[in-house]
Amino acid sequence: MDGKFVSSKREAKIAVLFIQSLLVAYPVIVILGYYLENLQEIGIKELLFALLIILMCIGVIIGAFVMFIRWFYRAYSNLYEKTPDLKYKKRWVILCWLIPVINFYLPFLLIKNMYSNIAILTDNAAAKENLEKLTTINIWWMLYIVMWIFDLGYYALIYPGKSIMFNIITYILLIPSVWLTIKIIRNYCKIEEQLVDFV
Repeated sequence: MDGKFVSSKREAKIAVLFIQSLLVAYPVIVILGYYLENLQEIGIKELLFALLIILMCIGVIIGAFVMFIRWFYRAYSNLYEKTPDLKYKKRWVILCWLIPVINFYLPFLLIKNMYSNIAILTDNAAAKENLEKLTTINIWWMLYIVMWIFDLGYYALIYPGKSIMFNIITYILLIPSVWLTIKIIRNYCKIEEQLVDFV
């Protein structure tokens, strides 16, 4: 299948920028939320300003999710052009994140599948060795599952009450999760650049 190969590097850069911004957006939302809740009196200007900042931060969080999926789709589409017999069709790259239960395992399988196929296509020894260990992807996915379970527990047991400890633990889990997500994107893009030469 000889389709148009468009490097996912541009999408990767934008996704990385948004994902890095999560480390600022999340604590800003939490701090402003506590600030607004604990104020007895607040002027309309201060309230509007705080709400504007919160909306911008929510936009960053949504943007990070959308841009990651956009990069993921572009990278998978490139691979699909070179290996059309992949187990999953391109639409699953988007659907796997949105369908409950499936989003607990299919994104992980797709990332592993992408890495293993691109390692074979490019005959990249380092990528093959990385795949045997799968440390980065495994830890990244484990953190994703832990954060999901942690969030579900919070909303089932504590919400609508506030928990400072919940926010602290979430942020502690978010830091390595962001770092590993960026590492996965960058590593894949490096290997993907070789795909043009090998296929």
